[in-house]
Amino acid sequence: MADGRDFPSGIEKANSSENRLSLLSVSENQNNADLLDSNLQREGVLNRLGKVYADTLSQVPGKVVSTLADDIENNIAGTALKVGTAGGIGIVSAIALARSPVAAKTILSGVGIASTFVAAESTLKFSRDALSAETVFAQKALAEQGSDSLARLGADLFETAPAMVAGIKLGLRVSPKFERLNSIANSVQAKLEFPLRKVVPEKLHFVGPDVKSLPLANSERGLNLFHAADDLTRSTPWRGIEDARILKLDGAKLKVSSRLPGTSQETFIGGRKDYAFHTHESEILPTSGDFLSVRKAGIVSLPKDGVLVFHEGRAVQAEEILKLRKTGNAAAAAALQTELESNTMATLVLDPKRELAVGVNLRWSGAENRLIATNAKPVNYNDAVNNLSRFTDRLNIESMQSPTNLLTKPGMSKLLERIRGY
Repeated sequence: MADGRDFPSGIEKANSSENRLSLLSVSENQNNADLLDSNLQREGVLNRLGKVYADTLSQVPGKVVSTLADDIENNIAGTALKVGTAGGIGIVSAIALARSPVAAKTILSGVGIASTFVAAESTLKFSRDALSAETVFAQKALAEQGSDSLARLGADLFETAPAMVAGIKLGLRVSPKFERLNSIANSVQAKLEFPLRKVVPEKLHFVGPDVKSLPLANSERGLNLFHAADDLTRSTPWRGIEDARILKLDGAKLKVSSRLPGTSQETFIGGRKDYAFHTHESEILPTSGDFLSVRKAGIVSLPKDGVLVFHEGRAVQAEEILKLRKTGNAAAAAALQTELESNTMATLVLDPKRELAVGVNLRWSGAENRLIATNAKPVNYNDAVNNLSRFTDRLNIESMQSPTNLLTKPGMSKLLERIRGY
């Protein structure tokens, strides 16, 4: 050839043939892609959406592992800061909310609702993008992007959740040991927790890891209040503060709320309830507030001594007095209050370890600003247990046997002395 590039004709033809073959292959590949795209466009939108989600989710586990490995290998300082921050948040929140379980659950519920809205918005946007991705390449790119985001979220949870849980446990453990931390928890409780207990839905009280359901109710025989008290005493030890639980009949079962911590001297349940349980450190008799906080019956447990105290409720009368005052009927309210203070309030004290039982009648003393025992008599322990095992809103102390030999039972004199001492 004139330009000096003389190739054998066979080679030229071969190259020409290869070039044509190469161009044909590209053309065929392109046509195949076009054909696939055309088929995708005719594909059902739900099927397309399902394929994108399946492709996205199938990549997440592997990417979570690789993301964690990358954080440890290439971003150890940032990861340590993230973990430390999570642990710090856990400690601080636990110290502040150590006495405020309802506030904690309210905050968590709010965070959960907000997170649900954010997740729903992100899911909706991803679904719109998936529906508009009409080619294989667009769908693959979207699945890649979505799986990257989910993997990052999953890795963050794996890294921070254990640290936050450990921080919460540490905060709850150290809170009661230091007066300054204890005062922070009490301040949050007084300003936030107690007001919330009055207004949050009652269902929120029955959410938590220590919520219980006891098969102790029977419509014919009544409520087995004794075994309920015995069970709750074992699961609610004295922790340096009073702990309360709300009891609610649910068919043939007794539902028990999670703990509602009070202070070192007082538990405020929030609203009046039919049945309630709470702990005392050493005070053996219920207070006037205990009587007025329940409509039917209350249980006071002294975990240190193993003593159980049962009392009838006076909340119905208290609610009627408040109603009369609110409607301006002061005279009727005063008369009902006088009647309430003049009547005795029935209480039954049991020491299961020694099988001792004492029936007590209490009366409000305005001069001493407290309830005092007007009568305390030993009663047959089995009678008391049987009464409490079929409780129907009355203790019926007067119907229990009280033989004189009960006074000589070991521990009875000391128990009576403690009761009369209050």
